[in-house]
Amino acid sequence: MRTIAAGLDGRTESWVTLAKIKAIAAGRALEAAHAGGQPPATTIPDRSHWLSRYGLPRPDGRPLHRYALSDAAYAQVEADLRARAASINAELSSDHDAALFVLWAAEWFRRNYAGGLQRWADVGRAVNVSLEQSSWRKLADRGLRYWRLPELRLNGMHRRLAAIARQGGFPVAAIGGAQGGWAANFLQKLIVQLLEHPEPTTAVAEELGREHELAIPGLWRHEEIFAVSAELAIGIVELRREAEAGGVTEGVLISAWLDKTHPDWRRNLPLAVDDAGARQLVDGLISVERLKGGAGAIRARRFLLAQGSVWREQVELHLDGDLVSADPTHSFKSLARDWSRLRLFASDEAAQYISGELAVVEPSQDGRWTCMASRPSLRFDVPAHVPLTAELRGEGVRVMAPFLLPGGEAGGRELRVCTAEDVAPDGSPTRLEVIGYGSGGYRAEPIYLDAPATWVAEPHETDSACRDLSSDANSDRRLWEVFGAVVVGGEDGDRFLVRAGQTGDQRDQIVLDGAAPEGCVSGDGRALYCGVPTIRLRQGPQMRMPRGREIWWRLKGEREWRSQTQGRPLGSCEFAWRDEATLHVRCKTEAIVLPVDFGVRRSLSGPWVMMTIDGWPHDVTATCGEPNGGLEWRFHREHTAFSHFEFDLRFPGGSETAQIRAPLKGHAWIYEWTGRRLQRDGRLSLATLNQFVARTPSRIELWAELLDANRRPVPQANARWIIDEELPMSVIADDLAVMLRSSGRLDARVRLDFNDSQDHHWYVSEFAHELDSDPAGLTPRPAVLDPLARIVGRPFADAARETDFGPYGEREQLNPRPIDLNPGPGAWLIYLRANDRVLSRPRVVNGSEAPRMAPTALGRAMLSDPSERSAVLAALVDRALADPGHEDSREIIRSIAKLAVSLNGLPPSTFDVFRLLETFPLLGPMILYGAAANEIEPILRLADNLKMAWCLVPQSYWKEAWEVWGEHFSATFPDNLGDVAKLMTGKRAALLHHEPSLAPLLGMSGSSEPITVIANSFLNRSGDRIRTEISNPFRPRFEALLPNWPFGRQFWRAADAPILAARIARGEMTEPLGDDELTAIKDIARAHPRYFTAAFAAQFGAW
Repeated sequence: MRTIAAGLDGRTESWVTLAKIKAIAAGRALEAAHAGGQPPATTIPDRSHWLSRYGLPRPDGRPLHRYALSDAAYAQVEADLRARAASINAELSSDHDAALFVLWAAEWFRRNYAGGLQRWADVGRAVNVSLEQSSWRKLADRGLRYWRLPELRLNGMHRRLAAIARQGGFPVAAIGGAQGGWAANFLQKLIVQLLEHPEPTTAVAEELGREHELAIPGLWRHEEIFAVSAELAIGIVELRREAEAGGVTEGVLISAWLDKTHPDWRRNLPLAVDDAGARQLVDGLISVERLKGGAGAIRARRFLLAQGSVWREQVELHLDGDLVSADPTHSFKSLARDWSRLRLFASDEAAQYISGELAVVEPSQDGRWTCMASRPSLRFDVPAHVPLTAELRGEGVRVMAPFLLPGGEAGGRELRVCTAEDVAPDGSPTRLEVIGYGSGGYRAEPIYLDAPATWVAEPHETDSACRDLSSDANSDRRLWEVFGAVVVGGEDGDRFLVRAGQTGDQRDQIVLDGAAPEGCVSGDGRALYCGVPTIRLRQGPQMRMPRGREIWWRLKGEREWRSQTQGRPLGSCEFAWRDEATLHVRCKTEAIVLPVDFGVRRSLSGPWVMMTIDGWPHDVTATCGEPNGGLEWRFHREHTAFSHFEFDLRFPGGSETAQIRAPLKGHAWIYEWTGRRLQRDGRLSLATLNQFVARTPSRIELWAELLDANRRPVPQANARWIIDEELPMSVIADDLAVMLRSSGRLDARVRLDFNDSQDHHWYVSEFAHELDSDPAGLTPRPAVLDPLARIVGRPFADAARETDFGPYGEREQLNPRPIDLNPGPGAWLIYLRANDRVLSRPRVVNGSEAPRMAPTALGRAMLSDPSERSAVLAALVDRALADPGHEDSREIIRSIAKLAVSLNGLPPSTFDVFRLLETFPLLGPMILYGAAANEIEPILRLADNLKMAWCLVPQSYWKEAWEVWGEHFSATFPDNLGDVAKLMTGKRAALLHHEPSLAPLLGMSGSSEPITVIANSFLNRSGDRIRTEISNPFRPRFEALLPNWPFGRQFWRAADAPILAARIARGEMTEPLGDDELTAIKDIARAHPRYFTAAFAAQFGAW
């Protein structure tokens, strides 16, 4: 059964989900029966089994509500429990008694729970059972085990009563009655957010549910209702996603589709649907509309992921929603005057860990800006001390200063307060969310404290407890599990008071504000201030000034705190907010306080850069540069190997020093983030761009040119970015990927150069490494030095499925040995990956076994002989598009879509099938109209990396795809034609949401403004950002099809692009475009989306 279930992974047919569920359930039943020496259970009552008395089969691991206990059977169970009450109360119960009680209690919850706090005594009273708390827990554990049901652990806590309540399903009283309307409203909000979540789980659903707890009447606001609501919402979301994978995304049609494919789908939900109100609720929830632009505001969350005895620091970005900053005074409204579509990137130090475009940002009519995530996965390995800053870019420039994402504040270096996101079978946490960095009250219980190994936690109150969960005695960190309130602290005497199980989260924070020395940063990330900073306190959502003796300070390394009035801070300092009554530390932070007039002055003297330290009367030790008398050092602009002047300040009265860095601003150059120069003609790859930063002395352009096989620049295939002193190379990773991949060559290279009269070049390629093959295996060349590297592969038979073969760790990297790998049957693509970065060029490896039958027609075509594969794939697509409405054709199209969504950093040209989008214009529209909402963005992005553009697909193909899918849905749902019309309209709206330029191709009317008005407005708005140095590839070849513009010819390349594109899309010309012309159209569409969209629509509508 396990083999069957595993074999169904990756299959997309409508019957797969139900078949897999049945295989897993049957496997569990067989396993349990084998352990007990009994034959496997069936779904038919076994008259020899004691449960047949209630019309039930043997336990098989299904949720209890799916046994569908009848009214008569429920009454019989209750009567039998009453008869056994004396034995149960005397703790002489049998396993049958325990099983019967759990079954009855779950059903009792569904039928009788009327809201409010539930206790074991309330449940037991109806059957005359009364036990001590420990005995209730033992009875529940035995009963749940008998039914082969797992424990319910949320936030690391074993919740027995909630587990039983969840087994009963959603309570009837929550749907009907005077207050019943809250259920639909609450569940709809929850489901909308879960639909946008990348990996929804019941734990995630519970957490989101608590964010909407005020939508639940007070009587119902308790743990059990959050548990069953999460269970129901997750069930709905899983069914929704299955329907969307089948192309059905609209309202009532989702119910109709499920009725056809899974007739019993309602009964598989944790909600009895015999009641009319319940059925109406379920059908309403299953058809709830996705929230365009996401739910709520964007935010960042920090996590700790268990890897052996080490916790790996991660962040998760939620970028579907309103664009907001962590600073509530920060506004984006003014951007709408000059910009329409912007792109969001990581900035500053965060760009070392997060590469490429993160989201597309557009203004809405009410002045807000809305984010749409550009990637399906937004989890990254980022250290806790790195602030998560972001920047907005358009037309090759940064449009405003970087800003901090909500939740992206740098984490503390000592105490981290966490909740359990995932737990192992033994209850130990495997993934923790960081929710605080100091004293405070937290809703979750238990909570987990990650602290230095020398720290100790102790219960603070009589009903509190804590325990050390650390397994590695040599680790420098310890993990504590906390119930109630604890005091935790270390050798420096500081004590933090942390409380779990509170009514809400109350986090405390110190906020420092003051003048910093221009351009200077500390070597360890601590803030620098000229003079003592202003201190404010954030208590929950409120910001205030300190009162009384709340603020204390001390020099780094000291044990005793000084009040704010004792002395004047200078040097490496710690600032603490201490409770006035108990003196425990509510929060503390570190900063380096310098003299008020401190600064670093830069000047030029011939070929030298002179760096002078002002306002510092004490010792200085420079780690680079030539001393030039006093506190001055000099650096030769041509020969210095560093981007920064680094020096150590020694503070008076001790050995404490502070390392400071100030920018040299020598020649424009590409540096490692450490400050070391990348050698001239040095090599970079898309996967290693995050390790580098471009630094310039002033505002300078960085140029990029795609080179052909003979190392000559490819016409039109170039780009530029304007740099104001610093540009993380990871910010331009997507632009460079588009240039490299548009060539169609995996070994293509882009040449980088600054527009500064210096003859310095660097080169970017797709991959950093090759996997050389020898008899012993695969060896990476050059050697890999990436702590996140892993060996992964994809079978040709099922290329959408990526298999992780484990880490390519430090030992393998320091002492390279061939990778000896037998991936499995048939041919595989093997490569090295680090999160979403593909490190090595994929290599074909043949497994030791013959290939098995591929699950799809696409897989079977990809298994064909390499010399014939392209032709076989072309024939497959040609056959599918010859009859696109046929079920087999739709299955082929869905397989291609699934492969596209799975790429996660692999260039599309890795797979020959994507090149067919260039030669079969109907294929793209067929894939997009059949795609689920979360698949549209990655599918649209294929065009960025191929020799095609969506706006150049003639309208006739979009119309044909629309009609094919419309006819399919009309035939599938003949009684719901109105809903079919809404479905198709919704699909069109979803495409336009991601790609507005497609509007005229999808039947939407264009602009009524004349083309010249649109073009003149564009020049007035963006004239200084239009690239005028590039030749116009459209003239004279298409002179007769293009306007005679009333402005300078240097702007005609940008002005012409959407006009020519519209004529092609309208079918006015069939002559194929050259590579340079196609590249120019795509460049203008990406660089100037507002103009391109308006002009394209206006020209398309101008007959």
